[in-house]
Amino acid sequence: NYYLLTKSLTEKVNNSIKSKNFTSILQPDSLVLKMEILDERKVIVVPSVSYMLSPQYQLKRAIYTKPDSISIYGIKRNLKEIDSIITEKIELGETNKSIIVQSTLKIPSSIKAQTSSAAIHIEVEKFTESSIGIPIKSELLSKKNIKVFPARINIKYAVSLDKYKDVTADDFSIEVLEDSLVNGRIHIHLKKHPSYVRIIDFSPKIAEYIITQ
Repeated sequence: NYYLLTKSLTEKVNNSIKSKNFTSILQPDSLVLKMEILDERKVIVVPSVSYMLSPQYQLKRAIYTKPDSISIYGIKRNLKEIDSIITEKIELGETNKSIIVQSTLKIPSSIKAQTSSAAIHIEVEKFTESSIGIPIKSELLSKKNIKVFPARINIKYAVSLDKYKDVTADDFSIEVLEDSLVNGRIHIHLKKHPSYVRIIDFSPKIAEYIITQ
């Protein structure tokens, strides 16, 4: 807390006004200033966008902002509950091309920020759908003389046109778990796939097996 006696300001007030009628008394006789040290915190910027992609188009990567995070300043108790700053909502409608749009940040009045706006990046690409079959194999099955029905799973996926020829069966792998309740049945999980591929579905997710002699 800081205290300031207003009588010490009388002369400054008179000089500033430059009037024949001089101020002799200022009320109240003192001012109380309550001050706190500002704190700093780094928070992420979250884009708020409404959009719809044209047929056969998909996001190339998740929507992001530049900067992706900012520093905010204020009283510590005001900062501790703030983990992110959201942009003002952008309405784009249908799109089939990459877009960069500037948006204002929704900054609470109780704090200050490093910047007041951010650029929202939306990267779009044309894709095609395809499918690939891979055999159902695992260490679990190789330890026994097992025959699986069906022997392969079919994976349906979406991929950008420029990556279409890069996809091979070796890019995918599965995990097989034996059913704890039903003998002769296994659960299939897709363990790995290329990062540039979007999985639509795969089947079967459950297969049966028999132990042969």
